[in-house]
Amino acid sequence: MSSRIATEANCFASYHVAMSSEQTIKSLCTRVIDADDAEFAAVAADLHAALKAHIDSIRAMAVAALANPPSRPTDLPQATHLVREAE
Repeated sequence: MSSRIATEANCFASYHVAMSSEQTIKSLCTRVIDADDAEFAAVAADLHAALKAHIDSIRAMAVAALANPPSRPTDLPQATHLVREAE
């Protein structure tokens, strides 16, 4: 992660520490809609940083998942109790 992205992520993270990124983005969307001219640019910048950090997080999770795909267990018991016998 570049230092600019890290700075942006820290900027919005310090704003909503206890919220998930989705909650933060929803909150900032509401704020940007309700913002007056004086605060619009600042709130829009926070929203932009939150979206960018969320995208970077999702990309990192995708890379990790592709690099380490889950293995399929080979020793699972058969689910015979779920099969109904013909009456």
